[in-house]
Amino acid sequence: MMKGFWKICGVLLLIILICAAGCVVPDTDKKSAGLVVDIRNAEDSFNAQAVAGLNRSAEEGVAVALVYVANNDSDAAAAFADLESKRPAVILSTGNSLTEYFAESARKNPDLHYATFDGTFNADSGMPGNMMNVLFRSEEPSYLAGYLAGMMTKTQTIGFIGGMEIPAVDRFYYGYRAGAELAAEERGQNISVEKAVVGNFYDRETAKLLADKMYDGGADVIIQAAGDAGLGVIEAAKEREKYVIGVDMDQRDRAPENVLTSVTKNLEEAVYQTITAYVNGEEYDGEEIWLGLADNAVGLAPLHPAVPDAVVKRIAELSQMIKEEKIDPPATAGEYARK
Repeated sequence: MMKGFWKICGVLLLIILICAAGCVVPDTDKKSAGLVVDIRNAEDSFNAQAVAGLNRSAEEGVAVALVYVANNDSDAAAAFADLESKRPAVILSTGNSLTEYFAESARKNPDLHYATFDGTFNADSGMPGNMMNVLFRSEEPSYLAGYLAGMMTKTQTIGFIGGMEIPAVDRFYYGYRAGAELAAEERGQNISVEKAVVGNFYDRETAKLLADKMYDGGADVIIQAAGDAGLGVIEAAKEREKYVIGVDMDQRDRAPENVLTSVTKNLEEAVYQTITAYVNGEEYDGEEIWLGLADNAVGLAPLHPAVPDAVVKRIAELSQMIKEEKIDPPATAGEYARK
């Protein structure tokens, strides 16, 4: 219902300042930070964390929060144009769906600062020089998730459903696949990893159909790396009483009996720290900053009670080995082929 409301409204500009006492009139002397959210991914946990990080900066008096929601590409262009006119300390966006509009805005405004999270850029034009890209080593917790799936499967078939064929999703897939192979080695059994791609991050119906087909074909554990679309995968797991692994934040509340764990990213903290840095005059223009298990920026949510103690212990050991660089999970097809 809420999603439909946003679609009717189209572009809705929200100036949000949340504090302990509730909403107040923003202090115009205070620096601001802006965020554009793709409302097509309304319940995307990645977007939810980004908004939470921005709102936290407002609650703690770091910056006035400017939140824009866009229902389509033209809305996004208008939102960035309006943000540009407000000259915030930093303009933020997340993921892939708005990247090109985001990059275009940055190129037109070299005096403004931009920060994206898990951004993917056109190979020809690359990332603008006045932008920072914070990237999460999702292959690390995905390796642990793949090991978990490989140890929990009873059919020796597990699945992966991604949103799009982009580097940020590849990191999930190749890490997951490598972890599953370790589980297969330790079990002395072959484990098949099925893969499907939705084509976007908001089509829950297509994601559910893909998951239905995968479960019906024999998979009994699927990880979803598909944003809002991934909620369709979780729904399929509930209906078929199978296991699923969530993404970005703990999604256990979506299906307590079915969610084995979630591959998490601490995006809220990353957004908050980025805003704080830029408001205080620090600049990271042109930099790519990578965050992983050793930075406590990614990890696994609490494991399902059905996971055996021995598997819980082994996952903790593997996590420590990744932090100590004794295991280097693959993030690309090339790295996977060389391992």
